[in-house]
Amino acid sequence: MTTSLNKHSQEFAQDQIKQGHVVLDQRDDWSEHQPSTKAENEFIEAHGWDEYANWHLGVDDEASEHTKARYRFPYGDFERVHPVRSERRRGPGRAAKVPRHRGRRRPPPGDDGQAEPLTAAHRRPAAPASLDL
Repeated sequence: MTTSLNKHSQEFAQDQIKQGHVVLDQRDDWSEHQPSTKAENEFIEAHGWDEYANWHLGVDDEASEHTKARYRFPYGDFERVHPVRSERRRGPGRAAKVPRHRGRRRPPPGDDGQAEPLTAAHRRPAAPASLDL
């Protein structure tokens, strides 16, 4: 199986986001918002395969045209884009948690995972507002 980026779909997704057709899901919300098989079939019947392809970022070049197997990595519900947040896919049905360390130092390997709050000493000095020489 060779999956490549569907560049037209990528542009379509960017346009949808610019138009505000986006839902900022929390972790695991996609499983509830992902279209069902019935909804996918109804969409294909009403709009065709090209429009269905717009909602998938990957294309399996080895799969037959006009099959669902050809289109990979769905990112929306045929109305809005649903960006994936706080997880990375590791395979079918398995997701790894991505640790959040905003405002905290990352714990060193082997630590118990308790990160210390950042202090002024940990922060990078701010860049000067202007460099008038």
